[in-house]
Amino acid sequence: MGFVVTKEQVIDAVTNPESVDQTTHPPIAQKIVSKNHLLRAVFVEDSEGILVITFYPARRNRYEVQDEI
Repeated sequence: MGFVVTKEQVIDAVTNPESVDQTTHPPIAQKIVSKNHLLRAVFVEDSEGILVITFYPARRNRYEVQDEI
């Protein structure tokens, strides 16, 4: 996507997400990182904490619901 994703951004996406897709297992947290992109992180949470399985940048228009006119 043309930008670097930092460890801090991944942690922020999981701990302070814009939204969490609970329809998948494990869930996917997402956080906006730019005008056109967001960061998605697949994670599991248990009594010991949060484990990030994977993360990836994505285009916002692919995952955000557009308002209908």
